[in-house]
Amino acid sequence: MKKKSIISLFAVLIVAIAVLGTVAYFSKSFTSDKNMATAANFNVTAVDSKGDPIGDGQFNLGEELIPGMDAFEAYSFKVNKTDTDVPVEYKVNFTLTGDLFPADNSSPVNLTLQNKVGNDWVNVDYANPFIPQKDIEDFRVMVDWPHSDNDADFAGKTGNIKLEVVATQVDGNSKEEATKLLKDAETALKALDTVHSDTSFNRGNFSKAESDAVQALLDDAEGFINGVTSGKTELLAELNRIQKELDQKVESRYVYYEIDTNNTNFTQLGLKLSADHSGQTIRYEQPSAMTIAAVYQDYGKMWRLKYFTSDNAKVGDKFVYGLRFNGGVKTIDVTFTNLGEGNWKIESDWLAEKK
Repeated sequence: MKKKSIISLFAVLIVAIAVLGTVAYFSKSFTSDKNMATAANFNVTAVDSKGDPIGDGQFNLGEELIPGMDAFEAYSFKVNKTDTDVPVEYKVNFTLTGDLFPADNSSPVNLTLQNKVGNDWVNVDYANPFIPQKDIEDFRVMVDWPHSDNDADFAGKTGNIKLEVVATQVDGNSKEEATKLLKDAETALKALDTVHSDTSFNRGNFSKAESDAVQALLDDAEGFINGVTSGKTELLAELNRIQKELDQKVESRYVYYEIDTNNTNFTQLGLKLSADHSGQTIRYEQPSAMTIAAVYQDYGKMWRLKYFTSDNAKVGDKFVYGLRFNGGVKTIDVTFTNLGEGNWKIESDWLAEKK
């Protein structure tokens, strides 16, 4: 009986092994090959004013440096990142050695790095890395020697100037943050229309400082967008749209004047304006009673400011007004100062002399 049990047990074990040997899971395999990965281009070049790569001995330092000399351009160069696909930052290093440039930084000779922005040359803080705003940036090195107490200590001394330009990849700025900067700028732009909203006739009378603040937001956004790695084209298109709206809004604020010399003297000022003035004025400040009116001349309306009593006219009298116009032209704040002998000083963000 025991032998049969053992045989039966072996039989069950064999069946179990046979069953287990047939257990399997369905499976499929998919293959994707020949997927080529390409690294982004990183090709930044630096060349001198002649288009030659930056090299040794290219600075134009003249024969001798002289105390009190005016600043002059010792070197100019361009940095080109057109063929670079990744955001970069630049670091400019000057290594000054020799007796003319002691390690204690007591040298009276100054080196200034400048970057061309539009038509202007702007000083660059080269102590820290900076983000380029354009694919091709123009730089120049200015040298000067202002008078100092220790000029004589450096007479006849020589020194060496080593220039190094380093371009380094940096992490790109996020599209989300760039979008937020643009929204902030557009919100500030729209807010210009609600300045002085407590009075309908003065609503939207924003100052140059207020529009400049919007421009600063756009400038910051543009600099940030230049560091965005994805979606830059769309962001720049949105930036240009907002910039165009700001430009149009600012341009619409200007009213141009010509002085009517036949109606201007010590006691009155006559102006021919490019916009249709209403003759109504907000009188913020006036030291003497004045009459303000639209007076018709052969050329059309003249805006006239006149002392109510001529004997009250004084040199230095200052009148601060808000000029109101027809045709949707917003109110303009102006300060008029009587300079005497028929001369008047006109100060305003938006009232400008016709050229």
